[in-house]
Amino acid sequence: MIARIPELRRGPMPRRATADVQAARELLATALRRWLEHVGWSQSQLAAALGVGPKTVSDWCRGATAIPAARIGQLVALGFAPPEGA
Repeated sequence: MIARIPELRRGPMPRRATADVQAARELLATALRRWLEHVGWSQSQLAAALGVGPKTVSDWCRGATAIPAARIGQLVALGFAPPEGA
């Protein structure tokens, strides 16, 4: 017999989950800014290397938007090491 999977709750995330997501996003943003400084790249150079717009990288560096998993993979290929817990 196959167990039923409960339906996902729709609606806004609980505040605690939202806070955890934001904290992880900020941790990743800080690590990205430090890495860019360490390798001597500008946000525009990173944007060109990834094939995204400079505003996208700026948003990531400010923690305004999450970095998609596929882009994190590209960053790792360039030498970025995401912090644990991000």
